[in-house]
Amino acid sequence: MNSKRVFSAVLFAALMCGCSSNDMTPAQAKSVLNDFFAKNPQTNKVLTGMNNIGTDPVAAHWDTPDGKYQKAMEAAGLVTITPPKGKIFNPQNHSQWMYALDVKLTDKGKKLVTGKPQVIPAPSKNTWDTVYENATFCTKEVVNIASISTNDDYARAEYTYKFGNFTPFYDSFHVADPKDTTTCPTQPQEATAGFDRKNGVWSLSPQ
Repeated sequence: MNSKRVFSAVLFAALMCGCSSNDMTPAQAKSVLNDFFAKNPQTNKVLTGMNNIGTDPVAAHWDTPDGKYQKAMEAAGLVTITPPKGKIFNPQNHSQWMYALDVKLTDKGKKLVTGKPQVIPAPSKNTWDTVYENATFCTKEVVNIASISTNDDYARAEYTYKFGNFTPFYDSFHVADPKDTTTCPTQPQEATAGFDRKNGVWSLSPQ
């Protein structure tokens, strides 16, 4: 092909995207964002271990939001729930007591948690630590890059993303609370991201 035509074609493409060959491209921004989203899924806390459910009849617990969620997770094979074997009394005052469930992740559930669990130390010797696992609910995915501005080795992009890859933890959560619209919403969302370039490689700027 004639070298003048090749140069003209490259120049025309650069003018069409409004950027120079040194600018960050929409494809680069989308790749960096999607890679970050894949490594950092959206999570929600799930209580495991001993769960104080108070002094109401155990059957009444299953009608509470927490109880419905636990039952849905159990039905999905994510956790096992051992019912109370009896009342747990305060050794210092036997007029104080509670029921407690023992909630454990199954092998299936363990594959869908990420990071270190949050452990809240036991408030007293006769109780136990509260443990919350980070259960993966969904991931983000870029729909489109609306605009990019590049200044030397810094770039800023306006983009739209959606949620996907919904897990059984997400499904169980919505079985228990079908009216929720804020957890991994189905409507596309708009956002802005900053990027830094080092040694020719773009990465997300620290937030």
